[in-house]
Amino acid sequence: MVAETVNIEWHVALDDIDDGERMRPIDAAYAEAIAASFMKIGQLTAIDICQLPNLGSGRPFKLVYGGHRLAAARMCGWSTIRVKIGSNEVAARKDREIHENFFRNELSPIDKAIFVAEMLQAERVARGIADGKDGRALNGDYRSQKFDKKQIDNDVRNLRESFGGLQEVVAARLGWNRQEVGRQLALAAIKPSYVEKLRQSAIANNASQLRAFAKLDDDRQFLCAGQLKAGKATTVAGALAIVDKKAVEPKEVKQVASAHSMFSRLSPAQKAEFLRLIQPDLPKGWEVREVKPRETYPTVSDVVAAAKKVGDQ
Repeated sequence: MVAETVNIEWHVALDDIDDGERMRPIDAAYAEAIAASFMKIGQLTAIDICQLPNLGSGRPFKLVYGGHRLAAARMCGWSTIRVKIGSNEVAARKDREIHENFFRNELSPIDKAIFVAEMLQAERVARGIADGKDGRALNGDYRSQKFDKKQIDNDVRNLRESFGGLQEVVAARLGWNRQEVGRQLALAAIKPSYVEKLRQSAIANNASQLRAFAKLDDDRQFLCAGQLKAGKATTVAGALAIVDKKAVEPKEVKQVASAHSMFSRLSPAQKAEFLRLIQPDLPKGWEVREVKPRETYPTVSDVVAAAKKVGDQ
């Protein structure tokens, strides 16, 4: 059954809306803030649902987007909520959910990556590409059935080109390049169990740290995720140091090493000027003094004569 997309808004009972299988979890604090707004000024924007009966719960509608608003309405004790009803086709509702949420500022890097992966999956579904099929999987399937090598190579090449083309499609829709889509997919590939730990860590909103985490092998991801969630480390490097039992070089040591490296590259005149400038900042009891070289040095003959004189004594 497909409900037609209309511009008319309705009021639907909260108990009739199934909001399971969300792409991102509900942030309770955010939902509470929306609930406070509802109590003050009411619901300004309708949520999006579709007619898709859940045989398990018996609820006739499925939430497409607006989960935080739905949670807020429940917090307010409302019995109904304002909705728009759209198509229940998988690709259509995924597309609406993705576009509604993707450019919101509150999306974390992890959630944004998940949405990119969902967009790519929607494109795969639209083109009839089976889940879990990549070049290697297809290659293995064909070889096990003893297909002709030329047919295998052609089909694998076509599938890889198709997958690359899907990334280009997603990139164009987002105004990105394909490389950025690839970086997002690398984050989306982190196991859900690790993602839940990372959401509770100091790197949850740090895209560069999350990319560093994504580059680790599975064993190290498992160990580092635990350290990060427990708050024993605030960076991937710190978690690795604990896992590998290595001492983390203090920030002060790195700063001194950097300053020394810079000083060593200066010319003699620049070094002298630098030392003159830091004189006022030296610790108490320290000073920089210029030591002038001697005008004359003893010759070899002077040294020999002095040694002979000592021997005669």
